[in-house]
Amino acid sequence: MTIIDKANKQSETIDQLVIKYMTKLGLPIVLLPDVVFTDFPIGQTMEGQYIFKNLVIIGAALVVGSTVNARAKTKASEGASE
Repeated sequence: MTIIDKANKQSETIDQLVIKYMTKLGLPIVLLPDVVFTDFPIGQTMEGQYIFKNLVIIGAALVVGSTVNARAKTKASEGASE
């Protein structure tokens, strides 16, 4: 097993953990909307701002991580074909 294979397996595990965390982080939006919102779609409480901030940051991290992972796979496949 090469280092790239180990990194890809670790990346998949991290992605799964992050998706589980995002799901748990977003539950109060559905289960406790009165705690998250003052006026439904627009007005947010401090807790709601915290939840949405974390969802945006984690979503951005997933996008960046998947882009880096895709580039690494592309470089690995180019190196293998040479």
